[in-house]
Amino acid sequence: MKTVAIVLVLIINVLYASGKDSKNRQFYVGTYTSEGAKGIYLCNFDVVTGEITLQETFSGIDNPSFLKISPDKRFLYAVSEKSDEGYVSAFRIDKNGKLIFINKQSSNGAGPCQVDVSPDDKFVAVAN
Repeated sequence: MKTVAIVLVLIINVLYASGKDSKNRQFYVGTYTSEGAKGIYLCNFDVVTGEITLQETFSGIDNPSFLKISPDKRFLYAVSEKSDEGYVSAFRIDKNGKLIFINKQSSNGAGPCQVDVSPDDKFVAVAN
C-alpha cells in the first residue's frame, strides 16, 4: 500500500513539473523514513529518454508520505505521518526546485495522510 502511495505522489507531482517546454522536468517524491528512506526527494525526469535521476534529498522530516504543491507553485506542504502525533510542514520552493523549510504545525491527530491547498493559496487542510 505504501508503494502505491509513493507512486501516486510521483505521478501527481510530475503533473506539476517545471519547464513544460523543456525535455527535463522536476518532481518531488514523499517517502517513509521509518522504512529507510531519507525524506523528500527532488528528482529529474527526462521526457525524451524516460530516465529519472535524483537531484537532491531533503531530510529532517519524519515520514513525509504525502506532498502537495500550492497552485502558485511557490510552496510545498508535506504531512509527517506518525502514529502518535502528526504534523504538516511548509517549504518554500526556490527557482531551482530546492526546498526551504518555513515551519511545521500539528495536524491535531495521529497519522495524517492527505494535505491540500485551496485554489487561492490561502488555506491548507489536512486529513488524519
